[in-house]
Amino acid sequence: MTEHDVEPIPGLPGVPPPGERILWQGSPDWRVLARTAFHTRLVAAYFAALTLWALAEAGRQGIDGPRDLVGAAMTAIVGLLGVALLHLLAWGAARTTLYTLTTRRVVLRIGMALPK
Repeated sequence: MTEHDVEPIPGLPGVPPPGERILWQGSPDWRVLARTAFHTRLVAAYFAALTLWALAEAGRQGIDGPRDLVGAAMTAIVGLLGVALLHLLAWGAARTTLYTLTTRRVVLRIGMALPK
């Protein structure tokens, strides 16, 4: 049970006063949030550049076997894990966010909390 389970109207902290109407409610799309707020494309490009640099350095020094590509592979894996984690954070943020626009106010329910 969360604090939002007892909301009389989702997105509002209590019963709205007489005359107040909900005009719009919405949540962000997690994909757009990942791309714009968490800058996943920029992070992916950064790790792609680091991986290419590691491959170029390995090629410059001479590649004798798969062990010479471990640095580039590790860089790519860390980059993939980082971008995946940012997408997971964006999904969680979008899932717990609700914007409500009424005739008298704007209510933003944002933030993530993990259960104990």
